[in-house]
Amino acid sequence: MGSLLFLMYVNDICWNIDSSITLFADECIIYRKITKKKIENLQKDLDSLGEWKVEKGIIINPVKSKAIRFTRARI
Repeated sequence: MGSLLFLMYVNDICWNIDSSITLFADECIIYRKITKKKIENLQKDLDSLGEWKVEKGIIINPVKSKAIRFTRARI
């Protein structure tokens, strides 16, 4: 019952986010194909997520948060 109530509590996380979002248990992944022009959109979504967490009173652990960049460029 606790898991179901948690999912109902966080179900509105994607209402103000334009990026793709995946929810699984207590995990949340936000992703988007980034171009130089669209990086502001991802930042706007991250800001919206920050406002949402304050509104809901949820604490996001920064140690467990990661930003990952995938590219086809060779180093």
